[in-house]
Amino acid sequence: MDCLPYNVGPIAAYVLIAGTGSTSLSLSLEAPNGEVVVTYHNVADNWGVLGTYEWVVHIHEFTLNQSGIYHWQLCHGHDVLLECPMQFMLIS
Repeated sequence: MDCLPYNVGPIAAYVLIAGTGSTSLSLSLEAPNGEVVVTYHNVADNWGVLGTYEWVVHIHEFTLNQSGIYHWQLCHGHDVLLECPMQFMLIS
């Protein structure tokens, strides 16, 4: 990228979880300084016996204010299920 701040989007994420019952889910992007850039929440309900829950997250746009390694985190309550790093570097 040539300059910051930089607008990113649209992108989408797909989550598929197997299980039963109700659970809260969140997908967040954390900046290198620990600030949460964007977060999305959802509640998986009424899965039935050994069901699956699908969640497609449509992210329209977000802004990055610094270069470095950002982290996508998929959480179940306070537990991190998946963390994926994404690197953005300022090129002059």
